[in-house]
Amino acid sequence: MDKQIRVIKHDMKNQLQTLTELIKSKKYDEAEQFLKRYGMNLESTQDYIHTDNLLFNTIINNKIQYAKSEKIIVSSSINKKIKQMKDNDLCTVIGNLIDNAIEAELRENEYREIEISSFWNGEECVFRIGNFVSKSVLDNNEELQTVKADKVSHGLGTQIIRNLMKKNKGICDYYEEGEMFYCTIRW
Repeated sequence: MDKQIRVIKHDMKNQLQTLTELIKSKKYDEAEQFLKRYGMNLESTQDYIHTDNLLFNTIINNKIQYAKSEKIIVSSSINKKIKQMKDNDLCTVIGNLIDNAIEAELRENEYREIEISSFWNGEECVFRIGNFVSKSVLDNNEELQTVKADKVSHGLGTQIIRNLMKKNKGICDYYEEGEMFYCTIRW
C-alpha cells in the first residue's frame, strides 16, 4: 500500500508540474485539454455555492454537480465566510465527506438525498454533511469500515478526515437522525 501511495504521489506531482508549466506559459487551451483528459470539464461547472474561498467553491460545486447528475437531491446552506484550515485541509475534509455521502447514495435504490450546511457557532466554523440511509449505518458498521471489496485501496477517507480535524484542533462526529446519516465537523 505504501508503494501504491508513493506511485500515485509521484504521478500526481508530474501531472501538476505539467499543468503548472502550461499555465505559466499561458497555454490555457492546452491546460484545459489536459484537465479534460482527467475528466475535469471546466465549462460545465455551475455555481451552487459561493463563499470567500475560490478553491473550496470549485471543489464543492463540482461535487454537487456530479451528485445532481446521478439523480441525487442536494440541498445546501453554506455560510459565505469560511474559516480556513492549515494547508489545503478544508478542501480535503469536505471533499472526502461529500464523496462518502455520494457513494452511499449511489447504493440507495429508492430515494437519494444529500444535505450540506455550514454555520458559525461563536468562533467555531461548523459543517454538517448528511445523506439519506434506508437502514442504520452505525448499527451495522460502527467503525465506518469501507463496504468496497478492495479494502486495501479504499476505506482511508474517514481516517484522513479524523486526522486532519485533529491536526486543525477540530472535532468530527458521526451520528444518525431519522433516516439521515450525518458527519459534523467543527474547528
